[in-house]
Amino acid sequence: MNSTVSPNIVSVSRRTDIPAFFANEFLEMLESGQAPVRNPFGGKTYTVDLRPDAVSCFVFWSKNFQPLFPALDVLDKRGDALYFLYTITGLARGGTKPLEPGVPDPKAATRTLKKLSERYSPKQVAWRFDPVIFSNRTPIRYWLDTFAELAADLHSHVHRCIFSFCDYYKKVPRQMARAGLSDWEFREGSPEEKMELVEGLVEIARNDHLRLETCCEDAWAIGSINRGSCVDAPYLAGIFPDRVVPQRHHPTRTECGCWESRDIGSYATCKAACPYCYAR
Repeated sequence: MNSTVSPNIVSVSRRTDIPAFFANEFLEMLESGQAPVRNPFGGKTYTVDLRPDAVSCFVFWSKNFQPLFPALDVLDKRGDALYFLYTITGLARGGTKPLEPGVPDPKAATRTLKKLSERYSPKQVAWRFDPVIFSNRTPIRYWLDTFAELAADLHSHVHRCIFSFCDYYKKVPRQMARAGLSDWEFREGSPEEKMELVEGLVEIARNDHLRLETCCEDAWAIGSINRGSCVDAPYLAGIFPDRVVPQRHHPTRTECGCWESRDIGSYATCKAACPYCYAR
């Protein structure tokens, strides 16, 4: 790696689902060597350097990685370090489909996760079970049964599972109302409910050899559950020892444990249309 370039972790992306919906655009960015990014707090546009010497590691976030596979061939030829955060909640099916209308069925998602894990390594793929939403249709038993089903299916293909509870930002209830979810009754969940759920998750994770981590949920980093860092520079440095990984904390919101990265993508562009999403 060229010592004159200061490499960055590049996050693809917290703002939108680039792997699922903008994989071709991402390929074009790789070809040009840069990603134009609009600052959401003022509108000024800047660029993120995507040349191989400028990228320490790509951290991808998605609910559907299947469309990204052509780009993986390009990234592999470049020799990039890749890490995948794969969100699979089980909501994209049956009676809960309105919460994830543009997301593949969880069976399809787990098949794709397994392909990623086999192509690279279980160390390079983390499963996000996020967000957990309490409602009249998704009680504690729903979440425990769903988690157990997914954990058994993903056994040996992932080592880390990151979970969090739904954050009801001001716009989220409005989005849920516009989605026609009038017969749903959403609630925050009491501390007692959350404790019951967390204890159940811990037991299931132990049986399937998963390391549970939190995302912006410090209160639940208890017992065997670690305080999570989705963009985890020390972890990335450990699995990619030949890379120069910047080691600077840079949380993006309250209780976030992430390390510094350059995020690309634009808010309000994701086509998954999940009504709970803060990035819509």
